[in-house]
Amino acid sequence: MTTIECDSVSAAFKRFHEETGGDVASAAMLTLGAIMAGRQEEAVEKQFFTVTEAAEWLNISERALRDLMADDSIRFHRLGSGRGTIRFTLKNLQDYVDVTASPPPKPTTAKQRKYLKI
Repeated sequence: MTTIECDSVSAAFKRFHEETGGDVASAAMLTLGAIMAGRQEEAVEKQFFTVTEAAEWLNISERALRDLMADDSIRFHRLGSGRGTIRFTLKNLQDYVDVTASPPPKPTTAKQRKYLKI
C-alpha cells in the first residue's frame, strides 16, 4: 500500500470508530469491508485473472496458490488446448475466501472473564 492508501485507511478506521461509539472490533470490520468493496470494484472490470493477479488479489504467493490448485481447494479454468492457460474468475476467488472465512468468536463466559480479569 502506498502512503496515501494507508492514510485513507487510517481515516476510514477513525471515522468508523467514531460512528460505532468507540467499538474497535466493529470499526475494524467496517474498515475491512470498505477495503474489500474497493478491491471488488477494481476487479469487476476484469473477467479473468492470471495466476499472478489471483495470488495478488488473495494476498498470497503464487506458490501457495498453485498448492491450493493442486489440492482442489480453489476452482480455476483452463482455457485453450493442451495444458491450457490457467485463469480464475472473481467468483472463484470470492468463493475461496468465503469457504476459508473463520467463524465469529464465541462469547466469553463468566468463568473465562474472571480468569482473564476482564
